[in-house]
Amino acid sequence: MKISEFVKKLKSYGWFEYYTEENEEKFIAKIKERLAEYEIEDHEVENFDALFPCTWLDPECIHGFGAYDDLLNELAADSFGLFNPVDTDEEWDDEAGTIELSYTLNGHKISHKWENTGSDYIDIEFWACIDMGIEKAIPHIALVDIEDSSGMYSKVFGSRKAIKEIAKCGLVSFITEHNI
Repeated sequence: MKISEFVKKLKSYGWFEYYTEENEEKFIAKIKERLAEYEIEDHEVENFDALFPCTWLDPECIHGFGAYDDLLNELAADSFGLFNPVDTDEEWDDEAGTIELSYTLNGHKISHKWENTGSDYIDIEFWACIDMGIEKAIPHIALVDIEDSSGMYSKVFGSRKAIKEIAKCGLVSFITEHNI
């Protein structure tokens, strides 16, 4: 399948419904960039999972203060304008053994505190904090994973409706069971 056919299918499922024209162009350019990176000819693409613009995260990337704020900003940068947290703040309270992450999303203040387990792995409570923001401020959007056998997290923001349809037809292997 060619990129143009893939993009046409994405459009038919409403993928770009909440994108600006500029961000839609950036999304398509990112797919083309990955095609070149993997040295794949446009007409040879059979599976867009690895080419789909997303945030690839090493699950073992928490190495102290600032790590969750960095993750939040990385996810926002790769969201093509769908997830734009501002006024981010991360607090580690060593005495209480807690981490608190807060941010503002579309005028809604989001704050979540959880126990610091001391692990290098991204705590599941971080994802809960993002889901809280999505639910409150952008309920038409979801953060989902793309199936990946490498052990990395492949996260993408998209329209809930489009994600359901795309997953159902198998165009992209979204893992949707936890928040769609």
